[in-house]
Amino acid sequence: MDIDECPFKPCKNGASCHNLIGEFYCNCLPGFTGKFCETNIGDCVSQPCGALSLCKDELYGYHCFCAPGFIGNNCETEMDECLSGPCTHGATCVDQLNAFSCLCYDGFEGTLCEININECHSSPCLHKATCIDLIDRYDCACLSGFTGMHCETDIDECASFPCKNGGTCIDQPGNYYCQCVAPFKGFNCEFKPCEGGNPCENGAVCLTEMDLDAFPLGFHCQCMKGFAGPRCEINIDECSSNPCLHGYCYNGELSICFSFSSKLD
Repeated sequence: MDIDECPFKPCKNGASCHNLIGEFYCNCLPGFTGKFCETNIGDCVSQPCGALSLCKDELYGYHCFCAPGFIGNNCETEMDECLSGPCTHGATCVDQLNAFSCLCYDGFEGTLCEININECHSSPCLHKATCIDLIDRYDCACLSGFTGMHCETDIDECASFPCKNGGTCIDQPGNYYCQCVAPFKGFNCEFKPCEGGNPCENGAVCLTEMDLDAFPLGFHCQCMKGFAGPRCEINIDECSSNPCLHGYCYNGELSICFSFSSKLD
């Protein structure tokens, strides 16, 4: 009679027992070996987790503690750090082992290309122009009278011949100056004294003069009697000399003497 050894539970570590003629057979669970499945196999010997990760042998197998940058039961999958789109301003993300790098477009810098480079930092604009920072470039807002990428060129305002009546144009930085010929005046030598309005007062006659040393205004006023001053603006007080005898003096455009009797009338 064949004896069934399995009821005596000869197999260890959860193995199943199979009776055979004159013997028995233990079907071991993964991780065990031996006639009775009594020996725990070192599952980490074959490095199932890879050389960079940590393998821990357990009762019924092993567990992988993955190195940074790897995932999966056996740490077989390298993580793609670019999947989250960490790079900004359209930069290209390059996946690396447990890391990534961003290839920035021109005009940006930083780990994530998050910094817009300030091209105005070096003060490239000249002649007090305003620098406007843009992406990978800048613009210079020039003051009047200058042009060029950096406002480096002084515009020749004399090229348009702004000075009138024979005046000489002298170009200056951002401006010009007209050296007028007598008797003309004005910023563009467009004004001739005594024309376009009489600068003299109190009925005086305006006379144009060529001698600017003697008449720097380019004109002189021929005053009516009783008035004085460069523009005949002063009414002379003829009564100040007490010209009237036995009466009183009235100062108007001219001085008039009144007798005391006429004053009483």
